[in-house]
Amino acid sequence: MQINHNQVTYYKMMNTNKSSALQSHKIEFLVLLFVCSLSLISCFKRVDNPLLALNNKTPGVTIIIISSLLVSESGTTDSFSIVLDAAPKDDVTLTATSTLSAEGIIIAPASGIITFTPQNWSLPQIITVKGVDDIVPDGNQPFSVTFSTTSSLDPSYNGTFQPADVVFTNVDNDTGGVTVTASSTIMISESGTTGSFSIVLNTMPSGDVSIDLTINDPLEGFFTLTSYATSTLTFNPLNWNSPQTVTVQGVDDNTIDGFKNFKIIFGYTSSTDPNYNGIFKPADINITNIDNDIPGLTISKRTLITKEHPLENITDFFTINLNTSPSSPVTVTITSTSTGIEISLSTTTLVFDSSDWNIPKTVTISGKDDLISDGMQTATVNLLFNSVDIYYNSSTTVTVYNQDNESNSIVVIPLTDLLTSESETFADFNVFLSSAPSGTSTVMIGPITTSTTTEGILLSSSTLSFDFSNWNIPQLVRVQGAADNGDVSSASGTPYTLSMGYASSTDPDWDGLSGEIFQLYNLDVGYIPINLYNRSISTSTTYTSIALTGQPINFLKIIPTTPAYDEGVKKIPIGFNFSFLGNYYSEIKVYTNGFASFATTTAATTTPYKDSSNFYAAGTPILALAPWWDDLYFSSSFIGQDSNIYFEQSGIIPSRVLTIEWHNVIVKNATSTDYYSFQIKLNELDRSIEFVYGTSTIGSDVVNARCGIKDETGGSDFTFIDCYGMKTFASSTATSTPLKGNIDFFNFLSYPSIKFTP
Repeated sequence: MQINHNQVTYYKMMNTNKSSALQSHKIEFLVLLFVCSLSLISCFKRVDNPLLALNNKTPGVTIIIISSLLVSESGTTDSFSIVLDAAPKDDVTLTATSTLSAEGIIIAPASGIITFTPQNWSLPQIITVKGVDDIVPDGNQPFSVTFSTTSSLDPSYNGTFQPADVVFTNVDNDTGGVTVTASSTIMISESGTTGSFSIVLNTMPSGDVSIDLTINDPLEGFFTLTSYATSTLTFNPLNWNSPQTVTVQGVDDNTIDGFKNFKIIFGYTSSTDPNYNGIFKPADINITNIDNDIPGLTISKRTLITKEHPLENITDFFTINLNTSPSSPVTVTITSTSTGIEISLSTTTLVFDSSDWNIPKTVTISGKDDLISDGMQTATVNLLFNSVDIYYNSSTTVTVYNQDNESNSIVVIPLTDLLTSESETFADFNVFLSSAPSGTSTVMIGPITTSTTTEGILLSSSTLSFDFSNWNIPQLVRVQGAADNGDVSSASGTPYTLSMGYASSTDPDWDGLSGEIFQLYNLDVGYIPINLYNRSISTSTTYTSIALTGQPINFLKIIPTTPAYDEGVKKIPIGFNFSFLGNYYSEIKVYTNGFASFATTTAATTTPYKDSSNFYAAGTPILALAPWWDDLYFSSSFIGQDSNIYFEQSGIIPSRVLTIEWHNVIVKNATSTDYYSFQIKLNELDRSIEFVYGTSTIGSDVVNARCGIKDETGGSDFTFIDCYGMKTFASSTATSTPLKGNIDFFNFLSYPSIKFTP
């Protein structure tokens, strides 16, 4: 039975088995009066039905509700009371339980167990309920407090009463959203420094939530996670409350543009959860990219040293490049008041623009011989920069010291290495005077001798004569190596000396001056066993192109009807005496078809040696080094690349190197734009020959080249190998039995270097 009086709700649970006795009612009424002094609620309840208190002692349970029964996910509470209607003969217990513990829990009594005794049965016991936060935006959710049936040793209360459910409402406090944690402006720089911010969802979604991020100026920054100016973050029910960090890195634009501001723009959230789909769009984030571009120029050297020389200018050089990309072309004008007197300039004008501002350009300074004994002279080279770009209107200088050569001395300049060989190769010297003798005086130099004619034989005159008319005109001194019947002494050869003797003259400033003594070595034929080369293949050799520093080869035609770049040959100097198969060579012939030869005979006009299939056959070409023998030519117009053949001499005695580079050459009659780069390196120190292969473009054409070295008979049994680097292989080379001798298959894409060491 439910009774309502004065906005107080009573839920009365009564047993149908009633007993009454007047005496009992009188006692109960007296107790009621006593209780009124202790509890207003109990008093009010009893007064609400005084006849019951006086005339009807009926067991039961009453629930008293005096509030709205609202709790919230923020943790607020609400309460109601429960009381017995009649005194029990023994303890009465019942248990209160929340029907949805994810929305509300009973916190008092903590166990949910309520116990009434014969002494406190009429005192209402309070049940307190607390709201639970479920971190899900699910609106206000109802739940109930339910009760078990009463349990007691008093049969009138044992299993006889079960109070009605009490319905509560848990007020939702979860609001979906996206929280971005970032400073008001994130500072990054063109030096590559970064800035970060974090993103997290406010509530747990029911599905994945995606947010797109876009940088509105990709020339100033990018997301490090993607390396692009766009990125997407995804949250799910497992990681929604774990902040995701976004890092932005500055872009170096090589342009002087100061501080550049840009934004990170967020898209709307996208999700299968309707609470997030298209609902939230975080505010833009401001980013500032700090410029690191300092205008100016880089000059490799500010001090240069040149030297006067009557025959060849002793040079020095410096390079110039800009530090930043200019907004307009920059012209550098190079001048010196000493031009033509102490120095000469290789160029007087350089131009830089946005395409080549950072590429160093070379200015070479040459010493000039003024024929005056004036000591070391200082020359100033003026560099004037002019441009519409205000950052590149300036000037600077480079200092050049030109060393004097006007002093009385016998000048001897070696034209070759100080080496001869038993193959009767030469060592040549130019001899002249450092200054003119006086009047009609003659200066005689001599006697010029070798310490032993069994190693070196003087082929030129043993005395040289100079006067005012020819004092600065070089005269040749030539020494030939002598064959000494094959005495193999050492790899460095047998030492001997060349003495220039003395100067004799009526000019006292010259008379008695001594000439230099040079240490020469006569290299022994036979020290290097013929046909014994160790071959090694490397996977780690670094290919360094000489296309920018080397000298292009101007080829001569082999076949008159073809252009030189198709079937061409040119002899070039090695720069030192190179030992090959027991002989020494100072020159080598370079062919457009991917090989070079030490042979002294010229190629036949009808045999351009373009067919690589005859490499293993005896005959010409002989003494050949072939890193890639095929029918090759070079043409920039076909492949859109620099296409040429270069050579360069580098290093110092005794570790000089000659490099010959076929740069972006093409297989003749190719249907696709295949092009290849490769080199021959001749190493003075260990007399090794190295084939080095660079970056190449492999297309659809069959490429079946030959590579290796050949002896003077044209044979190749000892070192010949097959090279390939194609998508499809010629059937004669891919699976067939070796054609001749020691043939291997070599893939230059995997092994960029082959080295032959004696």
